[in-house]
Amino acid sequence: MKRIILLFALLIVVSISFAQTKKAPAKPAPVVSSANKFGALAVDRNNGFYYGWSFDFDYQKDAEEKALAECKKKGGNCSIVLSFSGAGCAAYRTIKSNVGTAYGWGLAKTKAEADAIAIAECKKRSKGVMPTNYVWACNSTTSAPLKEIYNAKDEFPGSDIKNIGSAQSVSYSKDGKKLAVGSGDGKIRILSVPSYKLLNLINVAGGKYSGEIQELAFSPDGKHIAVGYGRDGKIELWDATNGKLIRTFEKKWDNDPSISFSPDGKYMAANGGCVWQGENCPGTTYVYDVASGAIVHTLKGHNRTTTSSSFSEDGKTLATTGNDGSVIFWSMETGSKIRSFMGNNDRMGGKFSPDSKIFATLSWDGDEKTKIWDAASGRNLQTFPSHGTYGESLAFYNSSDKLITIGMNGLMILRDLKSGSTLASTNKADYVYWGISVAPSGEIATSGAGGVTIWKVEGGEFKVVKAFAR
Repeated sequence: MKRIILLFALLIVVSISFAQTKKAPAKPAPVVSSANKFGALAVDRNNGFYYGWSFDFDYQKDAEEKALAECKKKGGNCSIVLSFSGAGCAAYRTIKSNVGTAYGWGLAKTKAEADAIAIAECKKRSKGVMPTNYVWACNSTTSAPLKEIYNAKDEFPGSDIKNIGSAQSVSYSKDGKKLAVGSGDGKIRILSVPSYKLLNLINVAGGKYSGEIQELAFSPDGKHIAVGYGRDGKIELWDATNGKLIRTFEKKWDNDPSISFSPDGKYMAANGGCVWQGENCPGTTYVYDVASGAIVHTLKGHNRTTTSSSFSEDGKTLATTGNDGSVIFWSMETGSKIRSFMGNNDRMGGKFSPDSKIFATLSWDGDEKTKIWDAASGRNLQTFPSHGTYGESLAFYNSSDKLITIGMNGLMILRDLKSGSTLASTNKADYVYWGISVAPSGEIATSGAGGVTIWKVEGGEFKVVKAFAR
């Protein structure tokens, strides 16, 4: 009997031992396909603690939407900073939640390689402090080759900007320490002056309107930027430091918006065109109270699209120009017309001189001239040959007796208005100029289809200081 019991016990032990050594079924490996897969990273550019990942998505759009949703769920004001496809990994490093922009990311075939890049990028912004917060994501279900679709690593504070894209508008701050660039990709890039490194990047369009910035202007105190868009766009006011939308102003234009601030920054004038302009688009300018967004004056007087606005030095007069060739001076106190005159017979723009004693107009069509007018009487003082049908923008060169005009034909001219002589000119066929702004230092920023160029006047010539290609 004892032998039977011992044999039975031995059988039990052997059975248990065999069961313990038998391997559990292996977890099925992910199915790897040659079909491409997409991943993305979204970050709050002002506080890297807010981020969102996506990976192994069939479509780029879906991957980016998922990353944005994850980032926004954490409470951030988020934008895409990295998009990629194919077999590879992305890593993200930050210091801690209150460091703001001390973060970095990397993309490579392996997680370790991606992390090494992320650490190096973060250290650039953390003054060498080792980032300890670490997250990563890999496309693991594809054998397609790794491809970087978009990487915003050069779009952050302190970065050297290489490419800006086409840019319709540029604006120096009044103190000359910042330059704002409005690009066709719907982003404002604020650059430090004179280094022209990136201070801030604000994604203002975000899919709204046509996604294209056509006009922007710094407020006189440099704290805000007013932005005008392409088709069906309203004017918006953005904080130049934290990149947040402050206000959207009532009324909208279908194209060619124009914006100007009163010298004290209390008022903003805005106007623009209807669909493809034409005679059925009567010109109206709205004057807003910047603090409240309320319309102070509705100015109607041009028979066609209103093309530009400019405040006098004391802020008491607003000048507007129209596609009918007319110039109208308005009282800011009453909103009534002071005087008007015909500057041309077609489309043009205009600007008060710094002392407001003269008013300059540049013809885009019509008689194709640059003209100087006495602001008090409306009398024509001087007429210069212009840029043919390609005249585009004008700016006074830090005094009331020097004027720069630019055109889409690559011609830029600096004139002495006292003598009527040409002080400098350049004619570059590959430059298509759209916008111009002059810094207190005398540096000149031009924007156009080919990007942004910074110039200085030296020895009777325009010389390139820095160029940001498209």
